[in-house]
Amino acid sequence: MKNASLKRKIILVVMLPMISFLTLFGYQIYNSMETLSETKQVQAKVAFIAKASSLVHETQKERGATAGFLSGGVSLDALKRQRSIVNDQIKIVSAGITQSMFSTEYQKQLVKTLKIYKKIRVQVEGKSVTAGQAIGTYTGIIKTFLQLNLDVANNTELALISAELRAFKILEDAKESGGKLRANISSILSKDLPINDNMLRKIITLKSDIISNISSSGLLLDENSQTIVAEFKTSPEWLKVSSVFMKILKKSAEGLYGENPSKFFQTITTSLNILGELVLVEKAHILKDVAAEQEKVAKQLWSFVTLLIVMTIFLVTVIFILVKSVNLSLSKIVELLGVTSTQISSVAGVIAKSSVDLAEATNEQASGLQETVSSIDEISAMVAKNSDAAQSSKSVSLKSQNASTTGKDRVSEMLLAIQDISDSNGEVMEQMRESNREFTQIVQVISQIGEKTKVINDIVFQTKLLSFNASVEAARAGEHGKGFAVVAEEVGNLATMSGKAATEISSMLDESIKKVEKIVDDTKVKVERLVEKGKDKLDDGKDKGEKCDAALDEILENVSSVNEMVGEIAYASNEQSQGVQEITKAMAQLDQVTQQNSSIAQQASSHATQLSGHVGELEQAVLRLSGVIHGGGSAMAVTNRVKTVVNSPNSTQQVPLVSSEASVQQDKVIAAVPSQDDARFEEI
Repeated sequence: MKNASLKRKIILVVMLPMISFLTLFGYQIYNSMETLSETKQVQAKVAFIAKASSLVHETQKERGATAGFLSGGVSLDALKRQRSIVNDQIKIVSAGITQSMFSTEYQKQLVKTLKIYKKIRVQVEGKSVTAGQAIGTYTGIIKTFLQLNLDVANNTELALISAELRAFKILEDAKESGGKLRANISSILSKDLPINDNMLRKIITLKSDIISNISSSGLLLDENSQTIVAEFKTSPEWLKVSSVFMKILKKSAEGLYGENPSKFFQTITTSLNILGELVLVEKAHILKDVAAEQEKVAKQLWSFVTLLIVMTIFLVTVIFILVKSVNLSLSKIVELLGVTSTQISSVAGVIAKSSVDLAEATNEQASGLQETVSSIDEISAMVAKNSDAAQSSKSVSLKSQNASTTGKDRVSEMLLAIQDISDSNGEVMEQMRESNREFTQIVQVISQIGEKTKVINDIVFQTKLLSFNASVEAARAGEHGKGFAVVAEEVGNLATMSGKAATEISSMLDESIKKVEKIVDDTKVKVERLVEKGKDKLDDGKDKGEKCDAALDEILENVSSVNEMVGEIAYASNEQSQGVQEITKAMAQLDQVTQQNSSIAQQASSHATQLSGHVGELEQAVLRLSGVIHGGGSAMAVTNRVKTVVNSPNSTQQVPLVSSEASVQQDKVIAAVPSQDDARFEEI
């Protein structure tokens, strides 16, 4: 610990405990914030459970009334009154879903459950479901809302709230069993018929569940709640329910129970209302405990934050005091550095004289650099020219690329135009098929004309035959030619039929002629339109081809320009090669001068060895300073402090940092340094 740096001392003494302290309290604050957030979520969920509990209570009544309605024991008006109460609770629950802080999927499931009410009610009013099916549907709805208690209890780390929610679920299960018992017994009494073994076992199980749940050791009931449980067990209404229950057990095989379903419904409802009162009491307890838990966590969080602020202020104060004490040690070490620096100054004068000799050699080196810079300038001009040519080549190449793209687009447009022509030909073919179908209709009309012609031929034949018979009869009858009147009349009828058929034939022929003329005219117009359209498409395709040809010509011109640019680049490269040869000669001269500089540098190295002895003493002081503070102050601040100590009137030696002779020699060295133009060689 004694030899450790100041940085490590601060880390070991203050920073590490401080970091550990901040980490610990940060973790505690984080846990408190997480617990506070969870408490708020649980409070929102418990508030929603309280609303859902009221809906469950009224839904249980609607379930019982529905069972009685389907069995004939409850009127539709009574059922609708109960539904109205349930609807009010549904609105409250529906409005609270988005504020319940359940997950989105869970909220969707709750909304979906609320929609079941409307569907089952329609089925009940239409009596398209049995009492058992309706009870099962309502039971499913109630089960969904009762499951909220266990879901919240299983997902919270608040032990007290979790236990209370589980106890609340047991109490709700007891009340739910009572609601199921009310619905089933109301249905049994309304039908007044024998019941099977399954129903018998069901109502026995439900009644047993009521007693076992309200007597469960998992219930966290205070003295007031226990009094309510005792009141429920000994209430006249519950005793009456038990009496009716026993009567049903005895007469289950016969029926005819002799009980009024509506009266029983009211009795058991009054009894279950006592359990409902207990549910309200326990619900209030849970809400109160959640609020108390939230307040407790909030106080704990503020305690941690306050303590963190106080401890941080304390630790910062300790660090300030520690750093102030270290400053005294630093002052003594700086004084030691000032004394050592005077000894280094005397040796620096000798080194400065050697630097003058080195500067003369550097002048020769500078002249060689001048020649090198001239060659470099020429090379630079050539490079710039090459760069310009390359840039122009790039621009032309880009134009070539754009022209190629344009040519490709023009070819694509030409292909589309050809495709349009193909489509037009398809339309022509389709029109020809349509014309063929219309000509087929004409053939059918002509066939009908042929049928009518056959009728006329038959009439003509019969007319001739009758005429012949009339001639024969006239010859035979003489004066008794009355019979020929009939024949003559028949001949007249046949003539009428012939005239009518002839008229129909004439009409049909006229119609056929008009249809044929119309078909011919329409076909002619459509074909001319399609031909004209095809001509336009071909003209468009020709135009696109001409544009494509022009784009390709432009590409060829650009390629020629690129070739010329490449020729210029090649010429410039040749010039650059000659410039490089000149640089090689200049570098050979620089090598000779460098040999001389090496000899002078050996002399400077001898003096530097003497200087290193004094530097060793300075390093010891620096090590002591580094041991106290590693990088704690800037170099400028230390230098200023040394000057103050060495040049002060109380100092044992007042020696300038650099002698006057050394200062003059340094000016010569600076003059020998190449100018700004020469420095460009180093950049290149």
